Amino acid sequence: MAESRTGAVTLKGNPVALAGAGLSAGQAAPDFKLQDNGLQEVTLASSAGKTRVIATIPSLDTPTCALETKRFNDEIKNLPNVEVLVVSMDLPFGQKRWCGAEGVSSIKTVSAHRCTKFGEDYGVLIQGGAEILFPLPFIKDQRSIQTTFFVDAGNVFDTDCGATQLNCYGVDIDRINASVGFGLTWISGFGPMTFSIAEPFKENEYDRTEVFQFSLGQTF
Repeated sequence: MAESRTGAVTLKGNPVALAGAGLSAGQAAPDFKLQDNGLQEVTLASSAGKTRVIATIPSLDTPTCALETKRFNDEIKNLPNVEVLVVSMDLPFGQKRWCGAEGVSSIKTVSAHRCTKFGEDYGVLIQGGAEILFPLPFIKDQRSIQTTFFVDAGNVFDTDCGATQLNCYGVDIDRINASVGFGLTWISGFGPMTFSIAEPFKENEYDRTEVFQFSLGQTF
């Protein structure tokens, strides 16, 4: 379990706990294993020899995150030997769709959907959730099927915004989103396949919500 840093940042004078040890200026960037739009593994070594800019966002399908990513895409064209990685929890298929629709090709979008390790290692993850597991009476082998009722809440913030960073925000309780829903996970030969239906009960203005979501390789 990741270290919880209570009081690493404050919100309206109150301490907020963040997952992970956090990073400081001059510290080596932790390695990671993410997926690009072609489902290929991306690590820190993939961009060795280049100046790296790693931007973390909750989702490309939100107005501020989309604006930030498109701005990076425009600016990187004038910066030689620089690679921008935009990390989100979107599925690789969704990232590919978004990049195609928006004409974004100069930066690389990578997905952290398989686990929360990247957010924890970089100290930008704040989240909460609860779920109730229950069996389906007509399923004999309960080991291969998992059904849940869940409540999810969270967002991604930056704890060390630089003076020249675009759209960089500290922890803001008003920007924490939450939803409630039902999920079904099938432990298949390809890995866990999860189908979820949810309804938000706490969302921010201009958010694009999804009622149905599918993920491969990550359980609740």
